[in-house]
Amino acid sequence: MDSSQTRPVSPLRHGGWVLLVALLLCLPVLGWRGMSWWAQRGSSAVGDGQDPASYGFDLTNLDVPPALLVAGGLPREGLRSLDHPAFLALEQVAALNPGGHGGKFMVSSDRVVGLNQSEQARAYPLHLLQWYELANDTLDGIPVLVTYSPLVDGVAVFRRPVGADGQPLVFASSGLVYQSEQLAFDRASESLWSPLLGRAVAGPARGQQLERLPHALVSWGQWKDQNPDTLLLARDEAVRKRRKRNPYGSYFGSDILRFPVEPVPDGVHGRLKQRATVLAAGGERVVLLHGLVAALPGERACVRLGDQLVVARHDQGSDSLALEAGVVDWSAQAFWFAWFATHPEDRVLGEAELGCQPEWAR
Repeated sequence: MDSSQTRPVSPLRHGGWVLLVALLLCLPVLGWRGMSWWAQRGSSAVGDGQDPASYGFDLTNLDVPPALLVAGGLPREGLRSLDHPAFLALEQVAALNPGGHGGKFMVSSDRVVGLNQSEQARAYPLHLLQWYELANDTLDGIPVLVTYSPLVDGVAVFRRPVGADGQPLVFASSGLVYQSEQLAFDRASESLWSPLLGRAVAGPARGQQLERLPHALVSWGQWKDQNPDTLLLARDEAVRKRRKRNPYGSYFGSDILRFPVEPVPDGVHGRLKQRATVLAAGGERVVLLHGLVAALPGERACVRLGDQLVVARHDQGSDSLALEAGVVDWSAQAFWFAWFATHPEDRVLGEAELGCQPEWAR
């Protein structure tokens, strides 16, 4: 070979391979959102998937940085919210779960959002909620909003406020994303709401806070053992046939972000997409990183909040935290990067602050 000839430079050199890996990891999410957008072309869908101004919301009083508000690839209501969710009793779940824990509908380690109000218990599996992100429900006469944003693995539950017509607001997916979380909007005033922030960020309701409600984010096995009369969110067979594969698997497995986020944690506490649970009680609010709790003896953390002791235990199978003792005013869960971006002032408890004293052990 002539030594004067030069070898072609690989496009994967000089960091190009990093971009390739990032693209491959994002393809499932991009593909699913892209197919949904193409399916909406030529319809009455509002929002072109690219320009926030095309979504028809009043952004003149937006109180978050405009540069961080982006289109998520879907039009307005490209994801259908659950407005009248149906539920199954445990015997009905068992019929859909031949083989017990080996069944394909629900397994013990599946994470569920659990609500328990006046002896009425309901569970919302995240593997179902990921296709809707918002559930408008009523539990024991209380209008509730159950939210799950897969891009930030964020869970929050609120009391739905009453609108000008005296009826509880009904929330839907806006198609717009802030800090990697899809914003909701209420159909009455078309205000934009951030579940992570717990308030309206644009529109007539701007600045209005949502009332957070206590809930559990635990494994299905834990929830049904503690709530044997619980009902479980039913699956929509039409949705199940269309969407058989989880599009977020590879996204969860990396720290690559799909949308702009600011500020981003400095890495002192580890992975951006490690799970975090926020506990609020007695006028205090703290962040528990699941990885730190998992490393403690018995995978149990003890936290002083106000004048009470709160004990949380980590479940390895579902990577969730369940309260064993104490009562909180509310809790929330999200990837660490997302909670930090929206609440950078919150205190993250270190390992020394999480350990249980011998006299607290059971």
